[in-house]
Order: sequence, then structure tokens, then C-alpha cells
Amino acid sequence: MVAGHSRTGKTDFIYTLFETLSVQKVIPEDENQETAEMFPLDVTVPTPSPVRIECSDPYNSTKILLRFIDTPGLDIPNGIHRAPPSSIPGLEYAANQYADSLVGYIEQQFQATLEQESKVRRNPKSPDFQVHACLYLLNPDVILASKGLTIMDKVVLEQLTEKVNVIPCLAKSDLITVRDLQLIKGYIRNDLGNLAIYSFPEEDLEEDEVYLQSMIPFCMVNSEELYSEAGSKRAMGIVVDGKKVLGREYLWGTIEVENPKHCDFDALKTALLGTHLEDLRLSTREEFYEKWRTESLTKSRSSLLLPADLKTKMELVTLETVEE
Repeated sequence: MVAGHSRTGKTDFIYTLFETLSVQKVIPEDENQETAEMFPLDVTVPTPSPVRIECSDPYNSTKILLRFIDTPGLDIPNGIHRAPPSSIPGLEYAANQYADSLVGYIEQQFQATLEQESKVRRNPKSPDFQVHACLYLLNPDVILASKGLTIMDKVVLEQLTEKVNVIPCLAKSDLITVRDLQLIKGYIRNDLGNLAIYSFPEEDLEEDEVYLQSMIPFCMVNSEELYSEAGSKRAMGIVVDGKKVLGREYLWGTIEVENPKHCDFDALKTALLGTHLEDLRLSTREEFYEKWRTESLTKSRSSLLLPADLKTKMELVTLETVEE
């Protein structure tokens, strides 16, 4: 799942990631559904791609099925860092509405898993419904102006971190100076100290690997879109010296998405699909899903016991009245 600030390139990130995968099969959820585009132009609710993507795991000799989930953007008002105290309730309300849409979708996937587990005969080929990671994209201009996460970000992240592995990312990092990047990362890390974002278990890393925890928030750059005719499948990339490259072209040079010297795209991809794939799955299953499942079943049983409980109380009241 990709969420966060509006106008941070969430959809472009998904298409860029798709271009880096060795896709072997595109499996439509609905055979009658058009699959040329993974998402509608205007995503107003959390929207899963209409296909499951079977691809070779770039880090193992296995196949994996992926499902991308695009979401609407969180609209941060201009000048939010100067917002008067009287406007805070309104900002919190808007943030809660946004968080509710994301959490609601995640809980729907929990419910689908619970229903599958409750069947007498389970389908061994049942798809994995869970959202194992949520990339939360931040607008660097907003963070720099606010000197940290906005009140809206904090409201959303407090709720999201209760349901899913949240990984903060800094969008459009190619437009930030080195000095501003250091400031922005410092602001974000300071505010994240009170939030239960996903923590990369560094003990699993080799000595020569990058310590991913120190890279948060990941600096992201999306590729430009190749020119294509209307109605054709969307493709990302630019042409440099007659060769297709995922990146962005400027007057002063070219930014390459998969170049670790230019951004953290490759490191994040390695974590999501390689070094920490199983840890993300286990965390989702053993922490978030089990907690929701316990609370859901407890609530269901309480509602079933409520009528009998009320009946008992009524009988006690009747007995006390008779004795008097």
C-alpha cells in the first residue's frame, strides 16, 4: 500500500516499481476487467490493482504474487504550520477521515482472512489478503515549512501504525538540496520517535549491507513516463543514448531511479521483496492480524452474551423487588 501526502507521486511510484520487476504473468481478478491500466486516473478510496502480478523474486529463485494498492492523497493545507489553534479540530477531523479509509480497507482484508480460516474446508490456494507494508510518502516542502510532521500526519500515523507496517518515505528527493535534506530527515526522525513505525531488524543484515533503519525516511525518486499513444499500456522510463533508463532528465543531467547514489529506491525494493519480506509477513500475521482477530472475536462473543446477561440482571431486580 502506498499512502501519504497528495501530489507526491504515489501512483508513479507503483508503476516505476512494476517496471523493475521480472513479470511472468498478470492475473486479472476479473476476466472481464480491463487491465491495461492498474488504477483509475482519480483514486478516491484505497484501490487495489485489478490484477495480481506473478514475478520472479529478484533475490531468490522463487515466484511471488504481488498486489499493489494505491490510495488517495492526504491534502495538507498551505501554511498549516501557521494554522491558528481554532483550526486544529478541523484538521484533526480531516486527518481522521483519511485514516479511517485506510484502516477500514486493512481491516476488510483481516476480515477476509478470518472468513477463509473459519471455513470447514479451506482453500490451500487462497490468496494472501493482507497488507504487509504501507509506504507513507511525505512532501519535503511541507516538512521543511512545518519543521517536522504536521498534526495531520501524526493523527494518521498513530492509527496506521496500529494496523500495518508503516515505512516513511520522502518523495521528490531529487528536488532537495543536501543541506535541506539533512534538516528534513532530522525533523522527521525526531517526530517518529513517538510512533511505532516498522523497525528493520538489523541483526539479520550482513556486515556489508546497508543499515536500513538509518535510512528512514527513504529518499524516493520516480521515473518519468515514456511517451505513449492514448489507450496504450502505461510505461515508465526515459531514453538516454538510445537506451531506456528509469529516471528523470534535467538540463543539468539525469537522475537514475535504480542508482543508489541518486536515491534509496533500490534499497527499499531490496527490503520489501528480499531481506525483510518474511519479517514483514510475520509481523502482519503475528502482531496486527492476531490483535485484530482477538479483539474482533471477543467483541462478537460479548454481543452474543449480552441478551442473556441482561436477562439475568432483570431476574435479579425482580427477585429483589419481591423480597421487599
